[in-house]
Amino acid sequence: MVKRTRKLAGIDQRWRLHDLRHWSATHAIVSGHNVRSVAAGLGHSDPTTTMRTYAHALEGLDQGIADTIAGVLDGEAE
Repeated sequence: MVKRTRKLAGIDQRWRLHDLRHWSATHAIVSGHNVRSVAAGLGHSDPTTTMRTYAHALEGLDQGIADTIAGVLDGEAE
């Protein structure tokens, strides 16, 4: 069923269902969605599991946090 659905949707046959799950969770986190909500959607009982699995996506958010704090310290935002 997954192979047929991928074909009908035009999704490359190399993508597994788990790859699509990982992709959607990564993009949800990078887009700023709450990790606890993403964890619940994935069925993780503990958001720590999600944070460990998707740590690479969380690292990209660090620069945004640093920029926000720098802006506040520089008086650019309150």
